[in-house]
Amino acid sequence: MQFINEIWKAFSHTKLVDIEKIPLGFKNQSYLCTDETCKKFVIKIYASNFLSNEIIDSYCELVNTLRSKKVPVLELIRGKDGKFLQVILDGETKVLRQITVSKYVEASIVREEYLNKEIVEEIANNLSRFHSVLKKIQIPKNHRELNPIQIIDELLGDKALTLIKEFFIKNVNRVDRLDKYLEKYKKTGETLKNYFSSNSPSLSTKQLIHGDFNLSNLDIRDGKIMTIFDFDEMTIAPIAFEIGSSIVHLDEGFMFSDDLFETYLRRYISSF
Repeated sequence: MQFINEIWKAFSHTKLVDIEKIPLGFKNQSYLCTDETCKKFVIKIYASNFLSNEIIDSYCELVNTLRSKKVPVLELIRGKDGKFLQVILDGETKVLRQITVSKYVEASIVREEYLNKEIVEEIANNLSRFHSVLKKIQIPKNHRELNPIQIIDELLGDKALTLIKEFFIKNVNRVDRLDKYLEKYKKTGETLKNYFSSNSPSLSTKQLIHGDFNLSNLDIRDGKIMTIFDFDEMTIAPIAFEIGSSIVHLDEGFMFSDDLFETYLRRYISSF
């Protein structure tokens, strides 16, 4: 853990008293750290060549701007030099690592099977508010842009379909529903592809989106969203893409009933 302590020196004069690896994420490494004042922080070490320094810089500034506008996002910590991003040489690998630090936020205690009307409305309301603020923020130069057609093609590919089958068999009790589900999934995918290909005005209008708006990236307490975090997938895309993907994420347990689906969309539209 020597490297973590070296990283911390770029952010604070305090000493770390506890370091624990967070077993989440396959692209980046994160560590939960407690300093001598008993405050907790998350150190994120980005995978080599995952994002450019410019993209991480702009993501940090965007999060900071959202926070200044009272959107409930995580609080990033500036280094001693006043910058959010630190690039530090890893002594073991001799590779420059990109590092950010944020105040610790617990993941949501809400699971798909516990979704109800009130929580669904809360999530939709916050996504709508989030998009409203992002719409007014100038898009940074060279920021990542999502191509919906390309993404849908990937989601309809053999690799994605195999992962869905494996997940279904492992996590869903009704395996006999698999063929019917896949048929509906592929039909919906093709419909979405045609929809985005139509280049209608509403879809050609793009803006910044979160990119990974799901329960694991929300801290929900007593039915309220306390914090939105994990902005590594922030990109430029049609809002419709984020709305759709967020619904898919909420339905990972295949329990998103029609009434909740309608509730989600009604609340989002009425709040935007």
